[in-house]
Amino acid sequence: LGIILEIYMAGVWVVVSRQDGWTAVRSVVVLTGLESMVLISWWRASFTSPGYNVGQDSTANTCLTASWCTHCRKTRPPRAHHCSHCQRCVLVYDHHCMFLNNCIGYHNRRYFVQFLGWVVLGTAGFLLYASPLHLELMNEWLRCSRSIVSLSDPSSNADCSTQGAGVFGSRKRMLEIQMVSVSLGCVSALTTMLLVGFLLIFQVRLIACGATLYDWRYVADWSTAHHSRTLGDNCLLYTSPSPRDS
Repeated sequence: LGIILEIYMAGVWVVVSRQDGWTAVRSVVVLTGLESMVLISWWRASFTSPGYNVGQDSTANTCLTASWCTHCRKTRPPRAHHCSHCQRCVLVYDHHCMFLNNCIGYHNRRYFVQFLGWVVLGTAGFLLYASPLHLELMNEWLRCSRSIVSLSDPSSNADCSTQGAGVFGSRKRMLEIQMVSVSLGCVSALTTMLLVGFLLIFQVRLIACGATLYDWRYVADWSTAHHSRTLGDNCLLYTSPSPRDS
């Protein structure tokens, strides 16, 4: 989450410093909207209960498909598994996410998937704005560097040394600081987008089969064991804003 905030702040700073008027306002609104959706989906995934098992303390009068948890010492329904971090059984257990500090299960997996999707969109939006600005900064820095070392154009030398210097001392130094900031933001955004995008694609593959990460790790026929819905129903279930029962 800190990386996402760093990318957002870098994007807003560069947009405000390089764009004027309504163009800057429009860019900031777009970046802020994407960042807001990332934070909202993160909050919902982190603080929504995954759905904990409240089984019976004995195996009497339970259905044949229920299993017994030796840690909780309670019965649990099919696809509920014990989390060693939370020390509780989670319904339709997917995994325990250390970045969200929460289990991903039946009631919050949709928010986890939505969080991944918004992170990919947010970082892609930053790259869409930052990449052209980085090229513009680099071209301006090269032009400024040539004019400084040129002895035949003292006026350009003066402009690049003082124009728009502000607290940075020179125009060239300010451009260097902006380029470093944008470069770090682009590297962070690209790395985050690729890693989270891979995880999102993998989750969509699991969702298409009605499976979880736990199924993929421990169930031999995970891709065909839980075909209770069609591909469209599975995807709609995990992209809808509120939970829907099976």
